[in-house]
Amino acid sequence: MSLLDQSEYFMHRPGDEFTAADSPLLTWPGSVVLAIPRTTNADPLEISRALQILPPPPVRSPVPTIESELAKVRDYPNDEYCAGQTAAYEWALGHRTVRPGSGLPWRSGVPSLDEIAAEWNLNTGYLYDPLLQNRPRASGVDEALANIVFCATDR
Repeated sequence: MSLLDQSEYFMHRPGDEFTAADSPLLTWPGSVVLAIPRTTNADPLEISRALQILPPPPVRSPVPTIESELAKVRDYPNDEYCAGQTAAYEWALGHRTVRPGSGLPWRSGVPSLDEIAAEWNLNTGYLYDPLLQNRPRASGVDEALANIVFCATDR
């Protein structure tokens, strides 16, 4: 039986992540993007480029969607999920000094779509980490960053 026949390596629920000791495979590209910086301090954008998991070029500006969604989630400042969305949307507009998923310092200004996608990839890796402390916030960040990428690339 091949590894492809062993569906547990490829289909799982968040929280059922295999460790390096359990499997030679990392189960999601975001898991790889997360694992590499944890051991090497490499930039998530460079990792996403190397793995060729960046989105196609944008076909439209995501700013109108970001502003619309941000107006909605700001009404719920005590909700961790909405706090994650707020952090992601504000960062995408250039209003934050810290990246929303990784917590890494941000240089300033508006991130490119590739930088947003790289942060999304890294944040998705966090969602598969069984030791994640604030899953609702990370889920909000993940949804917002995905929304930005999909809006900009017409997916």
